[in-house]
Amino acid sequence: QSSDDEDPSGKARSRHIAVNKADLANSIEVLESFKLARESWELLCSLESLDKEFTRICLSWKTETWLWLRIFLTDMIIYQGQYKKAISSLHHLAALQGSHSPQQITGQGSLENQRALIQLATCHFALGEYRQTCEKVLDLMCYILLPIQEGGKVQEEQPKVKSKFRKGSDLKLWPCTSRAIMPYCLHLLLACFKVSYSLLISNP
Repeated sequence: QSSDDEDPSGKARSRHIAVNKADLANSIEVLESFKLARESWELLCSLESLDKEFTRICLSWKTETWLWLRIFLTDMIIYQGQYKKAISSLHHLAALQGSHSPQQITGQGSLENQRALIQLATCHFALGEYRQTCEKVLDLMCYILLPIQEGGKVQEEQPKVKSKFRKGSDLKLWPCTSRAIMPYCLHLLLACFKVSYSLLISNP
């Protein structure tokens, strides 16, 4: 289980955020946008008066039906390292997406499904729930198209998934594309197999 998820305070931590320039052409803009969103959210939650006013506005505007806001809230929960809460939020988000008409979620819905599955897999992995991790990764594979290698060019090696998440660990932002997701999923599966095998060896 991740030590981050044991902290009930839910306060955001000073985690180093990184974006690979090779993954995103606008990496600097993405990084700055994420930092701005995170800092704005922390400001809203820093004072009880601001928090109450924001809650009042959300109720008035019925923001519970805003998909983009639910996605943002889930991202903030994951950033805080509250993986159990993030899993619940992702399931709530899936139910919210299901309430929209097919015309609203066609195309974009498939992308959001991929996003939710990879986040669920990562959260389960952080909690040491390796069977659920593998299930979500395999579900995700149904959406992924294999990237085409250009001229036999070897794809840049992706960083390996660590078998344990530590408090204050780095946060890497990934584009939701097959090229970026496929290597990560494979590393995630291998990490699950490695940890599970180690547990079998240590507990014959």
